[in-house]
Amino acid sequence: MEETTQTKGTSLMDLLHQYHQLEERIIEAGGVLDDELEAALAGSSEAIEKKLDGYTGFINYCKGQAEYLKSEAEAFTARAKTLLNAVDGMRQRMIFTLQSTGNEKLKTEKHSYSLRTSASWVLKDDLSSRILKKIEKDGLGAFEFKPDIKAIKDRFKDDHAPEYIEIIPKVSINIR
Repeated sequence: MEETTQTKGTSLMDLLHQYHQLEERIIEAGGVLDDELEAALAGSSEAIEKKLDGYTGFINYCKGQAEYLKSEAEAFTARAKTLLNAVDGMRQRMIFTLQSTGNEKLKTEKHSYSLRTSASWVLKDDLSSRILKKIEKDGLGAFEFKPDIKAIKDRFKDDHAPEYIEIIPKVSINIR
């Protein structure tokens, strides 16, 4: 990511502004390029190229950092999940032990333990759409519609997009 003194401390937008100033000078000169203008134009183009290369270097650095941080986050998330699974497993063993020994309550030197039973409510898996619509109508839930854009795109790739799809052009840059 080497920068020359010509581009160091100069933003890409500043370089673009200088480029447009040169363009104005060319227009004012009636399109005639003298040696000074030609040299300035070449220097400006070279400065923009170097700045773009600098951006690319920093983009690659940032991508590497992001990937590293994502992998660290995934590793820490996996470790946290493992520890929480261990906690759940130990709690289940403690429950089993108390149940097996017939103790609803147990007091030790450091802690008191007691078993309690609570009710956990979950929706049945085989609910009809009529019941689901009633739940929504009664304000007890909401359906979240998530279209599969890739499937829609694959389905209509050779046709025009359906009326419910808006195609928004997006300009991107390829860096090789």
